[in-house]
Amino acid sequence: MQAIRDEFSSPEEINDSAQTAPSKRLLQLHPRYAKVLDGNRAILEIGLPAIRAACPIFESWMTRLESIIAPTTATPLS
Repeated sequence: MQAIRDEFSSPEEINDSAQTAPSKRLLQLHPRYAKVLDGNRAILEIGLPAIRAACPIFESWMTRLESIIAPTTATPLS
């Protein structure tokens, strides 16, 4: 998995087509990969702050959501 990640400057760039989407790549490496279950486990293990730091588009999206949800409080959702 790390070799695939190293091919891109950001994890967000890995999702470049329907055939090479992250879930498809994971299924090739691990045929028993279950997107919903294993994806949620991965997010919990990695942690939202690390994901936000590595993914600037996701970080921008989350910041926008946080400003809409709680414009008077600056408490991040992570």
